[in-house]
Amino acid sequence: MRAPIFKEFYDSQYKDYREELEVLVRDLVKKYNMNLLTDMVIYHKEFQKSNPVRRSV
Repeated sequence: MRAPIFKEFYDSQYKDYREELEVLVRDLVKKYNMNLLTDMVIYHKEFQKSNPVRRSV
């Protein structure tokens, strides 16, 4: 039985999980001759903190 989606989401925030996932992503990118727009796997929370979106009012 699969873990509830919230558990999967929170587990995915741990560094070990993300490092393992990054290896899989990079392998798939290479296998299918793709590229990553920023040449890196983006972790959205960290990316948003370092690149805040400016919204006009």
